[in-house]
Order: sequence, then C-alpha cells, then structure tokens
Amino acid sequence: TTEITSAGNPNLGEETAKSWTIGAVLQPSFLSGLTVSVDYYDIKLSNVISSVAPQQVLNNCYDAASLNNAFCGLFQRDPTTKFFVQGSLQDTSLNFAKRRARGIDSDVNYRFNLPEDSGTVNLRGTLTYVVQRDNYPFIDEPNRPDQILYELGDPRWAFNISAQWRKDKLSIGYQGRYIGKMSVDVIENIKSVGGRPPQNADFATINYYPAVMYHDLTAEYAISRNYTVYGGMENVFDRLPPYQLTGSGEGSGIYDNRGRYMYLGVKASF
Repeated sequence: TTEITSAGNPNLGEETAKSWTIGAVLQPSFLSGLTVSVDYYDIKLSNVISSVAPQQVLNNCYDAASLNNAFCGLFQRDPTTKFFVQGSLQDTSLNFAKRRARGIDSDVNYRFNLPEDSGTVNLRGTLTYVVQRDNYPFIDEPNRPDQILYELGDPRWAFNISAQWRKDKLSIGYQGRYIGKMSVDVIENIKSVGGRPPQNADFATINYYPAVMYHDLTAEYAISRNYTVYGGMENVFDRLPPYQLTGSGEGSGIYDNRGRYMYLGVKASF
C-alpha cells in the first residue's frame, strides 16, 4: 500500500464555461397532434477542477514532455534517480485544461385517435447524437484531446422509442432503448485522435462492443375507480451485457445486466 497525503490545493482557480444552444419546436398544422423539437448544444469548460487518482498523477508526470509540470509537483522525486519517493504523494484536485461537448437532442411526439372509436395512440421518440465529447487533461499540451466519445458509456448514437395504445380502462405499451457501438478500450488505441496515429491498433480482434436494443412491454387495466392491475416484461429478448461485461459501475452500467424481467402488481387508492 502506498502512503499518500490527502489535502486541498490553494492554487486552484475557478472553472469557467461558455455554452450556447439553438433549438426549434415544430407543430405542423397539416398533422394535428405532432410535435417535433430539435436542440443543438455546444459547451466549452475551461480550468476544469477534477481530482486525479494517485496512479494517474504519476503517469501524467512521467509521460509529459517535461518533468516540469503540475503533476510532478504533487510528490517528491529522488534527486538522483528522479523516481517517486514513497509516502510523498499528495492526493488533491487540479485545474485541467478544458472540456468540450457538442451534440444534437431531438424529441418527436405524435398523438392521434384511431377510427371508429378504437382508442388513442401516443408515439414518442427521443434521439441523442453526440458530435464531440473531449477532455483536455494534458496540462503541458492543452490542445491535445482525450476523446471520450465512443468509449464505454459514451456512444455517439442513442435513442428511446415508445408506443402506447389506450382505450377506456385498458392501456398497452411498448418501449425500446437503443445504445450505439462503443470501443472495447480507449478509442485512441484504434483510431486517430488529435492528429496522432492509433496507439495500439492491433491490441484486439474486436474493436467495438456492438450496438444493442432493449425491448419492454407494459399493460394496465383499471378494475374499478380505486384498483388498477398492471404488469410488464422488460428486456423481452433477454439481452445480456456484451463480452462478459458486468453491467454495473462506470461505463458498463449503461447496459442492462438483469436479463428478462417480468412483474405484476396492483395499485390501490383509498
């Protein structure tokens, strides 16, 4: 176990952000019940305050072009070997260079009545498309990106769709969730980022976790004014996390690890 000192950093500066969004909402008169919204966002965060794991402090110190950097200042080095001196590491927060996020969010909702009083249908879809998601943690190279997009937990494409039919006391619904492909390791290993060539292009025979789609079904029936029976089935096709991921924790938690799940219940009001 490596001894460390946990402390604040009196040299921290405040974070600053510049962001702008532009969006539109469409409700065409020729198709009653349809609403479409689209939003574009662009967020730039500078002087990001973030804590750094002790091992990452050491990595960032020695991997930098010069040992004269903020990470090397968080521990002592042997004056002869320049190696880390045990017990001297300070666990604290630092100002990183910046972060950048750009993307498009869209929401489509369409509600209509079926002919011959056959009920009401509500359709909805939400879409996220990420244009850029980069961190810039290299203090000595402030314009060198660490791409987050496509890494586990941050797909480029994701969307949810739902459909619900309702008539009188009965309601039946469907929900679908799509998660786009993501790299099995840091994306810099398999593609060029920031003008640098792939760092380890042949590290694996499979570069990406595949895109997945989850399907859920629900139903509800009002027995009386005070009692309603409901039930459903989630992850109908029993999709497990790909390539033996746990489906828990950071990144991997984006996947469902419970498998097919069924439930039945009663709601009562008094």
